[in-house]
Amino acid sequence: AGRSRRGDLNLGGYRVSAFTLHDEDFDGTGPFAGDGRTRPTQQLRMRFELSTPEGARWRSNCVAQRRQPPDHDLAAAVDELRDEIALRCELEGPLPSETRWVLTVDGDLGNNLLGRLQLEGEDSLQVVEIVMWHQLLDLTKRHMPASLALIRSDALPQSPGGGSSHTAAALILDSPERAWLARELDVDQRGLAMVALLSLRLLPLGFDS
Repeated sequence: AGRSRRGDLNLGGYRVSAFTLHDEDFDGTGPFAGDGRTRPTQQLRMRFELSTPEGARWRSNCVAQRRQPPDHDLAAAVDELRDEIALRCELEGPLPSETRWVLTVDGDLGNNLLGRLQLEGEDSLQVVEIVMWHQLLDLTKRHMPASLALIRSDALPQSPGGGSSHTAAALILDSPERAWLARELDVDQRGLAMVALLSLRLLPLGFDS
């Protein structure tokens, strides 16, 4: 796969098109709107369509924000990246279906990030994880050579020795991109997983730093 920043990604037959990305001033809306904090904030709006190998189409429409941490000067002095991240993506598909899924992630770049993927209006969800750091003996952590985005689901069959949540899909958030999809997923589940993971890949929030 080629470098995906301009949205020209073709990954195993999953092709991104109609990609737009706008970097704009923070307008007081979006994921950070409710907490009233006014630290410098970058705001991004992104939109793209995804075609699957089976010919289905999905659409992603995202707003994402990256904000300086409260201890920005200290973090800069010790060369640590702790910017706060929040994003919300509305995922529709397979088109022309109006079924809508919501992907949300928040946290800071100094830690692994957690989020959720759920059908709009429903309580059940899949856990989304962005793994950037590897913990060593509970003493220190190191940045992984490449960050990894995972979607976990308790709907997959139990594996020997596994917990209640299983990895349904994964994507390396760097170039060259590599994706993995659980064989138990049906066509629509694979499309949903890929449009969600590629939304995380295409948003330039520092996951691949």
